[in-house]
Amino acid sequence: MIARTIRAPALTAGAMLVIALAVVFTAAAGAQQAPPPAATEMAALVGGSVGPPGGETRAIVIAPTAAERLFVGTATGHIFRSDDGAATWRELPLSLGHESVVDNLLVHPSDADNVFAAFWRANGTGGLVQSLDGGDTWAALPVPADPSLRAMAMAPSNSQRMYIGGIGGVWRSDDSGASWRNINGVGLASEFVESLAVDPRDPDHVYAGTWRQVYRTRDGGENWARIYQGMAVDRDVFSLTISPHDPDTVLAGTCNFLYRSSDGGGSWNERRNGLERRHNRVHAIVHDPRDPRALFAGTRGALYRSADAGGNWELAIPGVTVSGMALDADNDRLYVATEERGVMVGSPHGELIESNSGLSAARIVAFDTLPGAPHVLFAARADGTTSNTIHQSTDMGRTWSPLGRTPAIGQVTLLRAQQEPVKRLLVVAEGGWWSAYPGGGWEPLPGPPGITHALEIASDALLAATDTGLYVARAEQLQGAAGNSMPFDGTDLTLWQPLVEGGPVRALALAGDRVLALGDDGAISGSVSELLQGVPPTLGAARGFMGQPVAVALDPAETANAYAISSNEVFRTSDGGDSWTRLPLPWPAAQLRSLAIDPARPEQVLALDYRGAIYRGHGDGKHWLILDGDPGLFRAWHLRASPETPGYALVATLGHGLRVIGLDPLAPPSTASGQ
Repeated sequence: MIARTIRAPALTAGAMLVIALAVVFTAAAGAQQAPPPAATEMAALVGGSVGPPGGETRAIVIAPTAAERLFVGTATGHIFRSDDGAATWRELPLSLGHESVVDNLLVHPSDADNVFAAFWRANGTGGLVQSLDGGDTWAALPVPADPSLRAMAMAPSNSQRMYIGGIGGVWRSDDSGASWRNINGVGLASEFVESLAVDPRDPDHVYAGTWRQVYRTRDGGENWARIYQGMAVDRDVFSLTISPHDPDTVLAGTCNFLYRSSDGGGSWNERRNGLERRHNRVHAIVHDPRDPRALFAGTRGALYRSADAGGNWELAIPGVTVSGMALDADNDRLYVATEERGVMVGSPHGELIESNSGLSAARIVAFDTLPGAPHVLFAARADGTTSNTIHQSTDMGRTWSPLGRTPAIGQVTLLRAQQEPVKRLLVVAEGGWWSAYPGGGWEPLPGPPGITHALEIASDALLAATDTGLYVARAEQLQGAAGNSMPFDGTDLTLWQPLVEGGPVRALALAGDRVLALGDDGAISGSVSELLQGVPPTLGAARGFMGQPVAVALDPAETANAYAISSNEVFRTSDGGDSWTRLPLPWPAAQLRSLAIDPARPEQVLALDYRGAIYRGHGDGKHWLILDGDPGLFRAWHLRASPETPGYALVATLGHGLRVIGLDPLAPPSTASGQ
């Protein structure tokens, strides 16, 4: 990472999401006996994403002349390529910026190495890039004003003719993308173009789907007409597809179901029978070239099939937002790009499964490493707004597998791996608390009252900070005679004993036997062993701390010293939390998310902000080093530094999976597993 030295205050990064599982604990113990040093393993992964695989994909395309070659675009500015029919993927070297969304890809019909990618950004900019060597090198194409591009098409009858659309209208190229001109012409009333389709018989005959209905030109863009008979006025048109069996049959996927025209757009009729109301936004449509009646529709929430040209639809994959599809009819393969589960592959008429090896674009909502075994990782991947999948790795992220049969637990908020005294993974989700055990078993576990914000595992207790207080559970209450969890009926609340009740407690840290928590009403500190004996915790006023606490970290050597962050500031205490001093940062942080003591340099603290900058400072806050050379940390939210891997850390991101970072900017660079 790039480092900048600045005199200022000190920051830390160490509040982390918690997971705890146990299907692989036995394998982990055996693997630890003679592995390469964990730090050496992690050093080889610096600057790369280690998974879990999958994530938010936005476009997928098959090379027409090489059916095993596919390209995928992501919501974080990356393009991946597969040369084995999506069995494995590799990230291509392309620097669009992680705020870029690549949701349009095109491969030349006679050259599998000639690839185009259109992209857009939330700030209204974007562009078009091309590779002539299969994605190994890229060059920007000169589209005037770098518009936010949402659509791209090549004329089937003339590969020199290309069209792109986005914010600003439609552009045309007559030389395979070497030059472009705007062709809004006469009659194109909307300059927000989301989809394009070119008549296979005539390169001048083009359909443009806008944020308000469909337009058509028959003269290459000189004149446009709105074609909307039978279509509601307010329809956003996300996708347009021309039937390979009849060029006058056009389908439009809109913000409110799907429309079909059999007269080249002269009139439209709605085709929604079988589509659930909640899946009304149709993002992608694919025809089967072998069967004029076979269609596929990808929606916000599911994939559907139709066997009667869209007259009726049946559910194929629930619970995914489909952003793109590609059909290899000759090999009976359907490829689906989803916004949650990466790429799914299967027979057009059968089951589709994830195929994401090497594709790291996951949104991680919780993760942990197994104590004492840093090569064992657990991560909860966002698979939509209300569901997650929990994955495990026993080789520091090189390979991953789902964690058994995960119950329907809703959005995961915390995960924590526990080695002793009970081998298991603790999962805190919207649907309650769960334990997972070696062998893949899941059991519900009563949680403390309120919403859990933080969780720490001591040698003989669990500590939970919730919006109603701070609670402790004894280890012996969690463990049965056989060493497994005691069964609970879901109503036994005696498991959790309150230490402090009343207001919210938002941040929690543990160092050895010492615990420190921060809430809206002040600081809470004490010895875990004494707390279990009934000794009341020490309550501090937390004078000088401003804002809502986000995370706290205890100095492992001097436990009266601690650090804490709000969303914009870093604070230090030397009296156990009763009073705090603000440590001013070199410049305003962008949403501080995580805090930790550097295990390799206990006198230094680490703080992570949402942009991915890591602030490293001495305890006195006078000298700072800012590490911000890894663009893959965009949308970062959590950092974990382990004593077993000094000098390195894992960072959870919302779009790049788990990233490996080096905390020493003077260390020699190493080869990363991915970008």
